[in-house]
Amino acid sequence: KVMGELQDLELHVYDDPDDINTVIVENFFRDLEICNNNVLDVQIILPMKNRGINSTKFINEVIQKKYIKDKSFGIEVRKDMTLYVGDKVINTFNNYEAKSLTGTTEIFNGNIGIVKDIDFTKNQVIVDFGNDKIIIFSDKESESLQLAYAITIHSSQGSAWKRVITAFDNSSYIMLNCEMVYTAMTRAYDYCTTIFEFK
Repeated sequence: KVMGELQDLELHVYDDPDDINTVIVENFFRDLEICNNNVLDVQIILPMKNRGINSTKFINEVIQKKYIKDKSFGIEVRKDMTLYVGDKVINTFNNYEAKSLTGTTEIFNGNIGIVKDIDFTKNQVIVDFGNDKIIIFSDKESESLQLAYAITIHSSQGSAWKRVITAFDNSSYIMLNCEMVYTAMTRAYDYCTTIFEFK
């Protein structure tokens, strides 16, 4: 159901977490096409990082597998994660002396960018965070990067995207409150798709 005075809120209700998972992924690629394939305009926001099939970890792996067509340029930054050129990533640590293409600069927890290149000879990941801020992450520093097709509600605070997809299933029952739903939905400044589990 599409709701709101501006018809900018799309509501889905399912009784099966697998259906929710499918709808999250389908709507991500639908919104990506609407946004002319600008992955920075579309954000999935979820309550849980690791619990269940609708956690950010699980959804990120599903999206990455479908989104990254050329997997010949990838580097394992942790045992559980490989980054490829084109991946959307979030930085999780403040670094006030980050190495950039033009010297040193600051990079903060929560900054989101795109993997632009990988230097396999030096085990470096080069990420474009926009505004001419291209950061070179060393082998150790790249551990601060996480996939960011889907991020947690906590990580989304203070940011906004053109189109947001947010989902709440019963595996995240601890986070099922009005404040969390409000925070997730208000990250969208154009269109929000909200998906709930109801039994």
